[in-house]
Amino acid sequence: IRISIKLSMDSHKAALVAAGAAAGAAATYYYATCGNSATAAKPPPPPATDATDNVICDEDVQRIVCYGDSNTWGLDAFAPGDAMRRFRHPWPRVLARQLGPGYDVVSEGLNGRTCIVDDPFMSDYDVNGRRTLPPILHSHKPIDVLVIMLGTNDLKKHLNLSPQLIARGAATLASDALRMDVWRSTPRVLLVCPVNIRQPPPSCRFAYSFDGGAAKAPACAKHYRAEAEALGVAFLDANAATQIPDPRHGGDGIHLSAQNCADLGSLVAEKVREMLTGSFDETAPDSRPIAEYSSLPVADGKSPRISQK
Repeated sequence: IRISIKLSMDSHKAALVAAGAAAGAAATYYYATCGNSATAAKPPPPPATDATDNVICDEDVQRIVCYGDSNTWGLDAFAPGDAMRRFRHPWPRVLARQLGPGYDVVSEGLNGRTCIVDDPFMSDYDVNGRRTLPPILHSHKPIDVLVIMLGTNDLKKHLNLSPQLIARGAATLASDALRMDVWRSTPRVLLVCPVNIRQPPPSCRFAYSFDGGAAKAPACAKHYRAEAEALGVAFLDANAATQIPDPRHGGDGIHLSAQNCADLGSLVAEKVREMLTGSFDETAPDSRPIAEYSSLPVADGKSPRISQK
């Protein structure tokens, strides 16, 4: 009995010694790594990297927003079949390639978009360009140049708009944009008169809507120019760059061809470069009555707009 008691005590004592040794080792490890922050080893700093050097920020690019309809979106009316297709290189993409690095070209084309009127036959989404302009511009700010090319859908028969009213609608968009707090610095607007349409062939599903539009289209350019000059913004006649092909040889007489997109994109690029590198008079006199710009701050009979011609 005495022998068994002695063995039990010796085993218990050995277990206590082992537990104490383990606790001491754990305490030593904690103290060495965490307990003394002044002497604890610190991890080495991360290696230096220049990965952020290639990140392009807003300050590094000049942003051009292209606001238009299906011809800005890039609808391909020359592809066979009824499926809606899009060109790989609509004119805003050609513009971007022509300008090269340092520019951010944003394409905001919407099929069926008008300047400032509602189209009762377009119910899937809002095609009134005046209502959709503010959220679009604010989503892309800061903006350096705004290119507006709208008016083709305003030629529709049921809208019953004259060339003068179509041009006034496009100029209204430019005027609205000049008032918005979306510009990086100097507001620059390019008002583009769309390419003249041709009478669509009977096979075109919306030929009737554009009945008579081809006769009105050629008169639009002079009114666009007059509105741009009165407003003090830059003007471009797309007809100086290209013409829509005869629908007897393809297309619908309304939408641009791939070559039209290439020609127009190149011409717009030339104008945009001119606008961004030219000198502008920020106190250009306004040729319109002050009442027409009553919401704009006016000092000494001069508008805060700029001369962008």
